[in-house]
Amino acid sequence: MKNPSTRAPMPDPNVEEIRAIRARLSERFDNDIDKLCEYLRRKEAEYGDRVVKPESLTSKRLRSGASGKRA
Repeated sequence: MKNPSTRAPMPDPNVEEIRAIRARLSERFDNDIDKLCEYLRRKEAEYGDRVVKPESLTSKRLRSGASGKRA
């Protein structure tokens, strides 16, 4: 009988989807993190009204009384 700890984990469709997206992004930007970051900065500027700012999250937490810390 096989040791259960040595079995391969069950495939997770969500993880596989994330990996596929990451692979496409890597290929699209020639595996160059600087190119990817520049693209993301342009998108952030283009859609800045839709980007959640860290300070807005903090102020919402403060108003709701949540600390943001996990127990």
